[in-house]
Amino acid sequence: IQQRLFTQINQRIPNLEAGTMIVSEEVDTILPSSTFVSAFINWLYDQTTLGFPKATYFYEYIAHDQNHITIEDLNTTHDILHAYPFRSSPSQIVGVTFINNCLIVLDPQLDPVNPYLATNIQEVSAFSHPDLILPDRIEPPSELRFALDEDVNFWWCRQFLDADLAAQFGHWDTVVQIADSSLDAFPMDASMGRFFTVFIEGFTHTGRIREAVDLTVRTIAEYPETNEMMCRLWDRILNEGGGEFTGEFSPHQIRGLFSCE
Repeated sequence: IQQRLFTQINQRIPNLEAGTMIVSEEVDTILPSSTFVSAFINWLYDQTTLGFPKATYFYEYIAHDQNHITIEDLNTTHDILHAYPFRSSPSQIVGVTFINNCLIVLDPQLDPVNPYLATNIQEVSAFSHPDLILPDRIEPPSELRFALDEDVNFWWCRQFLDADLAAQFGHWDTVVQIADSSLDAFPMDASMGRFFTVFIEGFTHTGRIREAVDLTVRTIAEYPETNEMMCRLWDRILNEGGGEFTGEFSPHQIRGLFSCE
C-alpha cells in the first residue's frame, strides 16, 4: 500500500509549488503519522535541502471521525518534531483522495458532489488548488526508487494518472490516445464514474462529442448517483467552449439529455 501511494504521488504530481500542503484522508501505511509521509514528500520534491532547516511541504491527514471540514479547520502551520517549521496558507492546499486504491487529485468543481467521497473529503475538494502541481518532473532520488510499485493489477490506474496529468495542462490529444489504448481495460463498477470524467472532457476537446456523450450516458445509466457530477463536468465543458456543440449536441440538448438544470 505504501509503495502504491508513493508511486502514484510521484506519477500524478511531477513537481509541486514550494509551500504546498497536501491533504487527504488517513492512509494505511507503515508510517505512523502524516509527519512521516511529509518527510517523504520533502525528500521527493526538495532534494537540494531535504527540507532542512525548514520543511518545504507538509502532508496532512483528515481524521476519519472528522465529519465536516472548513478551511479554518486546516492548520497550515506546523512544527515538525518541534524542529522543522512549515508555513503555508489556505490558498496553497492540494487535496487528494483514493478511489479503488487509485489517486485522485481533488477537483474543486467536480468533487464537492462526487458521490464516492466522504463528506469531509468533498468539503476539502472545494478549496483544493490543482494548479499548484507543476509540469517539470523531478525524478525521485535513487534511495527512494525502492518505493516505486509496478503492480500489473493497477495498470489501468497508471493510465488514468497519466491522462489526468495531461488534462491538467490541456494536452487533450494525449488524453484521448490513452483512452483509445486503455479505456476498455478499466474496471466497470459503481465507483469508477469519477475516472471517466477526464476522458469525457478529452473527447470533447478533440471533437469526439458523440463518444463523450455516449460515455456520459452509459455512466449515468449504470450509476445514477453520478448525475450531478456529470452535469458539473458538462457545464465546465460548455462554458469553456471545449468542442463544437451544434445540431443534436447543442448545449441545450446536452443539458436536457442529462437532466441538468
